Amino acid sequence: KSKQRPCLVVATEDNQAELVQFTTREKSDGGVSRTLVPNRAALGLRRDSYIRQGQTCKISTNEVHEQIGWVTAQAAEVVCGCVNISFEHKRALLAAANEHHPPLDNAV
Repeated sequence: KSKQRPCLVVATEDNQAELVQFTTREKSDGGVSRTLVPNRAALGLRRDSYIRQGQTCKISTNEVHEQIGWVTAQAAEVVCGCVNISFEHKRALLAAANEHHPPLDNAV
């Protein structure tokens, strides 16, 4: 059984989830340094965290076990600043953030 890890789902298509995974380990098993998440609180991470693979990865949507919330604009900006994410996926993340966490000046 795989270890459950916090992640940010960037996109889903055809039963595949493209995501960014986070870890508290500064280096990979091979000794390669990982990218430190600059504002972990924006992502709801309690401890210093790193981008697990330095890029997005794809897994089966069956492996996504639970959703704890929706991305915020600040979290999307943090992740997009650390990982090379396509323009379309960045736009979709920001649209989801604005839908689920509308800016205060647009709130009713």
